[in-house]
Amino acid sequence: MRLSAAVRKSYPDLSHRYYKLKARWFGKRKLDYWDRNAPLPDAGGKEIPWDTAKSLVLDAYGQFSPDLAKVGKQFFDKPWIDAAPRPGKAGGAFAHPTVPSAHPYLLVNYMGRPRDVMTLAHELGHGCHQVLAGPQGHLKCDTPLTLAETASVFGEMLTFRSLLAGEKESCAAQGHAGGQG
Repeated sequence: MRLSAAVRKSYPDLSHRYYKLKARWFGKRKLDYWDRNAPLPDAGGKEIPWDTAKSLVLDAYGQFSPDLAKVGKQFFDKPWIDAAPRPGKAGGAFAHPTVPSAHPYLLVNYMGRPRDVMTLAHELGHGCHQVLAGPQGHLKCDTPLTLAETASVFGEMLTFRSLLAGEKESCAAQGHAGGQG
């Protein structure tokens, strides 16, 4: 059996085993549908200050393309990001284009969690895409969801790979096996 076929064959068993385990972590007999993607209890990780998150994301973008990091930096410098949580502010995160002649806005609720860094990277991917698409003009700058999500997931992937490389370097410097390979 080919590896890919074996992996596909094991999908149902793997997902059911994971959901049973996650239900136990949540103190339930059966996992509710809406908890499938919920963060694990007590999986907060260390707090990451806003300035560190900004550097992590822009450095990751810059490793791929200094031009992309330059576009992203505008969102922080001109404040085009509403990141601070406050009473009455809606939850979630989004990037909202306006018109091609105006800059887009990003909304995130930055709480300092590792997942918030990834959300920032994701929304900044949307924002950079919207800025770069602006010169196409009003009728051509809008994108279908699949293309829009490609830019944002790409920003997440750049940041994740950068964070992972940093963890491997840290483990290698400390002599842990995680830094090898």
